[in-house]
Amino acid sequence: MPDARALFSGKKITVMGLGLLGRGLSDTLFLIRCGAEVTVTDLKTAEELAPSVKRLEGLPCRLRLGAHDPDDFINADMILRGAGVPRSSPFLLMAAEHGIPVEMDESLFCRHFQGRIIGVTGTRGKTTTTILIHEILSAHRAGVHLSGNVMGRATLPLLETAGPDDTVVL
Repeated sequence: MPDARALFSGKKITVMGLGLLGRGLSDTLFLIRCGAEVTVTDLKTAEELAPSVKRLEGLPCRLRLGAHDPDDFINADMILRGAGVPRSSPFLLMAAEHGIPVEMDESLFCRHFQGRIIGVTGTRGKTTTTILIHEILSAHRAGVHLSGNVMGRATLPLLETAGPDDTVVL
């Protein structure tokens, strides 16, 4: 598996959607640990995002909260779009027009992870099914990880800890 740091070190990455549920924050912290030049942008204000903003205090990243700036989308190597950000966002369309790749944490993880991935999709019961699969597998083997839209667990940081013999249930 490629070294996670090597994938992102020195890259200018705009994280769109810090949020309060943990995934945007976890992805941001991961990218900072990897040596990326991170800009975090969210339409919510610093006050609305206070718990997440507090965790980023003193860390080497730029915060642009309460509004988006087009420069953050056209002067980046990549945009990491949060799950709650619609693909139709004019800022994402602007990035695409400038040839800037727009990714999500799961797509990047799946592209670089060399272990087994079990993905659960559907309309109802995804969380319950995902947790059940994780519990069954974990009872019988080591190296089983739970991630995705389950209790705010970001997937991308698993590139640091999950190995090629591991299974990730998303």
